[in-house]
Amino acid sequence: MSLPRISNNGPKRRRLSVEVYFVLYLSAIILLLGTSPSEKQYDAQLEEAIAQLINTDFEVDVEKPALLIPILPASLNVDTLAGRLPRDTINIVRAHGSFEKVEFRIVGIEDTVTGNALPVEQGRLKKETDSSVSFHWDQGDKTTSAVYVVSVEAEAQPIIPPQISSPQARSRVERVIAERALMKDTAHFSISVIPATSDEYLLAIRNAPTLTSDGSPDDAVSRLDELFSLIAEPPGSAGFRAIPNRDALNAPPGGTWKNRVSIFGVSRTSNIRVSGTPGVRISSAGANYLDLVGPAPSTGQKKVRVSLNAPNGGSVIVSFVVNARDLDDARIPQVMYAGETYSLDFSSDGVDINLLSVSVIENGRTDIQNHSPILEYTPKANSGQVVFQRYVDGKFYDSKPATLRSLPKPTITIGEKRGNGVLIETVTYGTINGRDNTAVCRVASGNAEDPELVDTQINWFTRHIRMIWKIEPKDPSQRLAFKLHVWDQRGQKHSREELNYEDL
Repeated sequence: MSLPRISNNGPKRRRLSVEVYFVLYLSAIILLLGTSPSEKQYDAQLEEAIAQLINTDFEVDVEKPALLIPILPASLNVDTLAGRLPRDTINIVRAHGSFEKVEFRIVGIEDTVTGNALPVEQGRLKKETDSSVSFHWDQGDKTTSAVYVVSVEAEAQPIIPPQISSPQARSRVERVIAERALMKDTAHFSISVIPATSDEYLLAIRNAPTLTSDGSPDDAVSRLDELFSLIAEPPGSAGFRAIPNRDALNAPPGGTWKNRVSIFGVSRTSNIRVSGTPGVRISSAGANYLDLVGPAPSTGQKKVRVSLNAPNGGSVIVSFVVNARDLDDARIPQVMYAGETYSLDFSSDGVDINLLSVSVIENGRTDIQNHSPILEYTPKANSGQVVFQRYVDGKFYDSKPATLRSLPKPTITIGEKRGNGVLIETVTYGTINGRDNTAVCRVASGNAEDPELVDTQINWFTRHIRMIWKIEPKDPSQRLAFKLHVWDQRGQKHSREELNYEDL
């Protein structure tokens, strides 16, 4: 039987240190290959061994996928505003993994419109910690719209275990690492330079909430609201502006939709009245926004077109489309293990997240109520059932059940033959003390070497850890036969399983 590869459906998890194995394997390889009659073969095999054994779980990421820099059109003669516009010119670049030191460098800045490369000196890097730098962008006095893509490369020096004391061996390892670029990665992000008067910028700044350290709204936001109202209405313009956050949104058939509308050029949004499409009303209002709600169609699509009327006689038309569509099916594991923390998402594309809520009922008792659709859940019960109930605007929509269990013992499956040996698949579950609950596989008796780990695949959605082992006979002239003991991180006393195998 062939053993399927299991894809990693969850967030990437970093591997544990392999220093001990590195030392043992590399030392053995150096000793064995050192007797090879072919120096060329020795070099090739040793280099390949180093490449296989070194921990290459190295990556670089950025804090922000995009920077946003507003510019004032030359026609807008408001000199004092330029200094008050928030300029997003700093990004943090971080390296992850196990390494001794890391160096960062800007390797490219490309203008996506012209395809031309800019001097890398237009950005600079400043060291923040041993594993991170801050990128600083120099916009200068340029007032032309553009989108740039910045590439920052990091190259790390891995930790070579001190037990490899031979200068010749350490030199060889360092050379292979450098030549093969075993620990090198590049992060990319964009820089968008756009007019501060554009709808894109006004919407972007509206959708980026800013809080103080105690969680309350920052006063600077209110001051910027006034600033953007001035920007949005250049001298000589009449009326006010309103921009819906979504031009198209989804809602359950016959249910309720919600759409926020950003308002500019009106001092008090609470005095605005709405008219037009029947059933549309203002559910709440803020300093520079209104929340509109209304009934969704039973089927198909409905165009909402309303007039927002200010007390001074000004008015503006706002229009968008509402699609009647079932909510996205929430995906949860069929089995959930006690003590494991699951990140769950019951939101739906195109549906205002504030309309959705979730309640969690564990074995008939409400454990979580009226929670936002994105939540973390840790089962408390070792058995029974949990039910996730989803609501739209307070009305029940659907429910999803899952079975609750304690972590099972490992399972063992005999796989396909491989040469003189055989492949064995073990499956363990969840985490123990915050670490992956990986299997330990040992031959208890018989004509067999201890298992060699071939592959590990972790499915973070189901919490299954599948490990593939190869077992070969100690005496190749004799039939392969063995008793196998497998246990997980809870130890042999609590989780050991056995398998007897005899090659026919």
